[in-house]
Amino acid sequence: MAADQEIMQQQREEHGGESSRRDYADPPPQPVVATSELLRWSLYRGAIAEFVATLLFLYVAASASSASRGPSAA
Repeated sequence: MAADQEIMQQQREEHGGESSRRDYADPPPQPVVATSELLRWSLYRGAIAEFVATLLFLYVAASASSASRGPSAA
């Protein structure tokens, strides 16, 4: 107990005596996907867009990778 208080006192002195009090409050945690959101078309449209963009990125990366080797001898 006393050691904890000493550590806290040392930390206050290191920070110029400022307390670590925040002047804002964290919002309560929210679920990542709400059940009502599963019925909305915009969720699926966004997922499809992310999937297509990932495939396009992989295609361009593979094309650039194979083109950088130059023409093959075969």
